[in-house]
Amino acid sequence: MKDTEGLSIDSTLARYISQAIMAEVPKEVLVRARCHLLDTLVAILSGRSLPAGAFGYRFIESARSGADATLLGGSVRAGLEQAAFANAMAAHADETDDSHAGGRFHPGCAIVPAALAVAEHENCSAQELLKAIALGYDVGARATMALGYS
Repeated sequence: MKDTEGLSIDSTLARYISQAIMAEVPKEVLVRARCHLLDTLVAILSGRSLPAGAFGYRFIESARSGADATLLGGSVRAGLEQAAFANAMAAHADETDDSHAGGRFHPGCAIVPAALAVAEHENCSAQELLKAIALGYDVGARATMALGYS
């Protein structure tokens, strides 16, 4: 499929993301992103000792490569993808993570751990982290709602 300018869907999405991450974000959006960040951090810390969270951490600790990002709640470090995965498993472990009714998904457990891992590795500012989280929620909600579930 092509958009009105003849670009493929993935090219259109990549352009949207690259432009959005550089754009000014309204203060209210950054406040909400901060709330989602804090909510997900609490979900990670409460879920890391539950079966799903503990499994994710054990799995990564046994197979880890790299030391790019932290497995939250401790001092163990792993590769970006591995840290994001383990922290995501913990975030969703006790079902206290957020949800998006329109998109029928749990955005925080996927978006926040990935954004945190990259932000830690790239030494991003808090502002950059919050903008990335807000963009993740924007794109995630739009993508899942485009699937047409109701």
